[in-house]
Amino acid sequence: MIAAPFLARSRLLCDATPEARAQLALAARRRDAVRGTLIYGSGVPADGVYLVASGCVALAVHESAGRESIVHLCGPRDSFGEEHLVGGAGALSARAVSTALLLHLPREALLEAMARHPSVAQCALRSVSRRVLQTVQLLGAAATRSALQRLAGYLLRELGTGERAGAKLTLAMPKGALASLLGVTRETLSRLLGQLARRGLIELRGRTIRVLQPEALAELCHGGGGCESCCSCPRGAGWEVLAT
Repeated sequence: MIAAPFLARSRLLCDATPEARAQLALAARRRDAVRGTLIYGSGVPADGVYLVASGCVALAVHESAGRESIVHLCGPRDSFGEEHLVGGAGALSARAVSTALLLHLPREALLEAMARHPSVAQCALRSVSRRVLQTVQLLGAAATRSALQRLAGYLLRELGTGERAGAKLTLAMPKGALASLLGVTRETLSRLLGQLARRGLIELRGRTIRVLQPEALAELCHGGGGCESCCSCPRGAGWEVLAT
């Protein structure tokens, strides 16, 4: 059995009642995934929702040429697979881009909990709404922001409430996965990181990035249009919803 306290820390179920989490803990199953493991997609069914305890999982769409384009990266406390609660194969695939520890909540168990506990249904609706907002922000950034601005927004989002001079973050996924999320090649991503370092906005040490000038990074992100109107900046509209 998976301990209910972990479910309480997940973004999906943090607002569910203790009774609801206890019921779901009985059905939850641990799944270990090494880098490259296909969780679902390409003929592999999802059959439920997954919670990320550690590591990173990429959600991707398949292009006509057979390539994958990453549309979202799920880290600790995140969930994915909610779209499969309504049935159907779904348009996304999920693949571990680092060693990951996952908790699988079977579809039937989750639907039963939603029927018995309104708090679980509310949590699921909030999670789906958050994912829609993330997708809208991603599309908005792709349409209106340069690659350098999208990278600046990503770094600010990763810092979150730790947005201060000297704050550090460690990339939890390969650079290739981050490049795909930003819509650039791995070579372009390395060049963009170098540009930010030469400007004195960040400092690079392997997979660790130290943000030296968060205010300048935010100014680059929203391009002078104001944080409130920025679709990438964590200070912008909707960030509080995404960060909870």
